[in-house]
Amino acid sequence: YLGVHSSCVEQNGNGVLFAAGRNSGKTICMLNLMNNGFNSVTNDKIALKYNGQQMVGYGIAQSVSIRLSPEFCAQPENQKYVKLALERGIDIKNQNMLEGNNIVLNDNELADLNNVNQVFDTSISCIITPTYDPYIDKPVFQRLKPEQVRNLIVDQYMSLVHDTTIFFRDIHLGEEINRNITLDNVINIPSYSCRQNENTTREFTDTIRKLVLKK
Repeated sequence: YLGVHSSCVEQNGNGVLFAAGRNSGKTICMLNLMNNGFNSVTNDKIALKYNGQQMVGYGIAQSVSIRLSPEFCAQPENQKYVKLALERGIDIKNQNMLEGNNIVLNDNELADLNNVNQVFDTSISCIITPTYDPYIDKPVFQRLKPEQVRNLIVDQYMSLVHDTTIFFRDIHLGEEINRNITLDNVINIPSYSCRQNENTTREFTDTIRKLVLKK
């Protein structure tokens, strides 16, 4: 298994993996697609394994912290989060326009709120590395070269067992050669960089379906 810092959603057996550093828009991209019927797989970490035919991603349960920025709260499709935040007594009146209070949801709560399913594993059909760009009016996709994909996954590698967990010290999740086989096959997955923001949601979703998932 290869642990990767990423979020992931699924529709019709096609998994979309968002891999990038923190504050790049992975969660927002995930929420945008869930608003449009994609199922939840994972928010922050996934275990990848090549089974000889396809790359399979196994979701790792973690809570999602959603930043309630003014831009996020202004979107009609996000009013469900605003309503829930108010019910929980979370103040969404932000003095700092770049920040915002957060609402924390577990995987089941997030799926239920969006009327979608929580999927525990999926075939990975594409990889997106998002970048938040407030100055564009439509999303910009660019195909990544294999070496760029390899570097992306290596940069976002995450250990699947905490190094200081004594109980798991002698448990091995896979030999190095198996992780390398998985990594070698990751670079064959169609992968794209994507610049996006709150105002590009519709075209972003359409592009994922048409360009990446061939829908």
